[in-house]
Order: sequence, then structure tokens, then C-alpha cells
Amino acid sequence: MLEKLLANEDLLERLQQMEDFRNLREDAGKLLAKSKQVRVGKKAAKEKGEPEDDETKAARSAKREQVQTLRKKLLKFLQAVPVFMYLTDHREEALVDVIRTLDLTLFERATGLTLKDFDALSDAGVFNSEVMDPAIWQFRLFEHASFDYLGLHEHEDEDQVGGWENVADRAELEAAQD
Repeated sequence: MLEKLLANEDLLERLQQMEDFRNLREDAGKLLAKSKQVRVGKKAAKEKGEPEDDETKAARSAKREQVQTLRKKLLKFLQAVPVFMYLTDHREEALVDVIRTLDLTLFERATGLTLKDFDALSDAGVFNSEVMDPAIWQFRLFEHASFDYLGLHEHEDEDQVGGWENVADRAELEAAQD
């Protein structure tokens, strides 16, 4: 994923305009260098039949810390998606379609991402349907429970529920949850 992000110069430039990503290029470069250092150290230790040296262990620890930091920064984009979902009225549509064609302006306001940024991050694997579909369904369940608590039952007439890239039958999703 990092290699894809680093290969997209245009996206890097736009992301670096955002506060959390000012040093993205340097941070990602350090992370890739640490990854290489760990691979080389691990291979050398394996060939010698010895445990990893302290330098390799330190590089592994630094890499783990850098990955966590970058992951937290990228999660901010993912965490903005439920805000967008809550604000949009297009619940029966696939969220990707809503973003691209029905409510792009709202998406840009809620996330700070343009459509071009969104597509580039999707191509790099930040927005992944295998992760996004279950997260969207969980959000919908939480949202519906809160509506029920408030006495609002607007969702009960929905036969279809939009996921990330697909639309699913509500009854099937509810049956799968039980």
C-alpha cells in the first residue's frame, strides 16, 4: 500500500497539504527503509543460524511504531465515512456510487477528500471493500438501533441496504447477523 501511495506524486502533494500528512513522503520513506533493514537483518540471522542482532530488533520496533502512526493517520479518512453516511439520504445505494455521483459535495465536506483523492486512496488500498462492507453494516445496525430508541422507524420500509460497492437485501443481512 505504501509503495502505491508513494508512486502517486499528485496524491502525495495533495495529502501533504493536510495537517496530519505534512511529512508523509519522509515518514513513508523511513518506514520502507526500516522494512528493508529488517528483511536484510532477518535474512542474515537466518543464514547464520543466530538470533537477530540488536540493530535489527531496533529497526523492527521503529518500523512497528511508524506503521501504527501512519495507520492512525489514514484511519482518520475511514472514520469520516460514517459521518458522511449519517448525513446522506441515499441509504439504499452503494456508498461508492453515492460518493461518485449522488452526493460528492457532501463527501468532500465531511472527509476533506476530492473524488480524485478518494479514487487514488481506493486504488492504494486505503478504502477496501472487504473491510468497508462489514463496517458499513455495523454502522447501519447501530444507526437503526438509535432510531428505534428515539421512536423513529424510518428504516423499516427499506428493502435494500447500500454497502460499500454493492446493494444487499435487508432481510438477508439481518438473517446473517442472527
